[in-house]
Amino acid sequence: MGQQQSKDELLYRHAVDGNIEAISTLRRDGTSLEWVDREGKTPLIATCMSSERFATARTLIELGADVNAYRPGHNAGTPLHHAASRGLDNIVQLLLFHGANALVKNDDSQTPLQVARVKGFSNVVRTIESHICIFSGWLREFYGPSFLEVLAPKLLSRKIWAVVVPHDSTKPLKLELAIYSSLQDAQPRTVISLWRTNVEEPNFQQVDPAVIISDKSTKSQYKFASGSHGDKHQLHFLYKACIGVQVTRPDIADNFQMRVLESAAETAAEAMELARGISASIQSSTEAREPRTVIAHSSEAKNANGWGSVVRPTPSDMSFQGWGNEPPKVRDNEWGNGVDGSNHYGKVSPQS
Repeated sequence: MGQQQSKDELLYRHAVDGNIEAISTLRRDGTSLEWVDREGKTPLIATCMSSERFATARTLIELGADVNAYRPGHNAGTPLHHAASRGLDNIVQLLLFHGANALVKNDDSQTPLQVARVKGFSNVVRTIESHICIFSGWLREFYGPSFLEVLAPKLLSRKIWAVVVPHDSTKPLKLELAIYSSLQDAQPRTVISLWRTNVEEPNFQQVDPAVIISDKSTKSQYKFASGSHGDKHQLHFLYKACIGVQVTRPDIADNFQMRVLESAAETAAEAMELARGISASIQSSTEAREPRTVIAHSSEAKNANGWGSVVRPTPSDMSFQGWGNEPPKVRDNEWGNGVDGSNHYGKVSPQS
């Protein structure tokens, strides 16, 4: 028994050091992936606290490590909590892709999303929200005296980014509407607890209808119209999301895997097209004895790796595609290069 415990601890040490080969060898011998150190960290939790251990974390998960292992105590929680608190967006994506529960609260009663908001990591906030939201998109928020809306509606409205997300994992599900002044903000300007509000159905006979939300606890009233004037389709989805009517969606992991495979297929097709172009260029050059320039269109902007080149979703003015789209974020990591300007379905949309 003591020897087995020693192997378990040894695997933990190799995980901290990033020795993937040693981890795999020990695992084949039946060594546990859930050994806990004095601070309550499993090997996966330890690796999710460092941006340099992405490959190690991926290996541990593929070998069967528990992505929802919980470390008790102040500022603790699941691997997702630890990655979110350090702004490790690539590891956050990895954990979510492999089924990490984004609604678990730590001992400080914070979900990973709330941790990322407090820490100011807007990239992680956007990633988690895009994974769990049932609505996201640009809206117009009306403010000031209502009688002035008829005279100067544009002067009394402001563009906002809004998401409807679950507050936590309690049943029945509690939803909240988070309002951001910009996509660079990690902390929402306003969070409306929708289970404490009255949501009025828009009058879709109007040219530019609006959703009116009355907060019974604060006596506040909010009025939102679609980001694009008269876009009733988007407003319909916002209303349905606010009252908790969810659209059936594909499994998150399956949806993400589908995007990865599609992107990899696009990259392979472009590589083949480029090869044909080069071959044709060589043949033409040989025949004509004249140099010919071959342009590699968009393949230079692609990056193929073990996971394929991932196209990150971005927001649209009508962004209720299943559980919503993610705002634009361009960043390079082990998942591939983020590409700005397209949503889950490849449509380009304005963001202002």
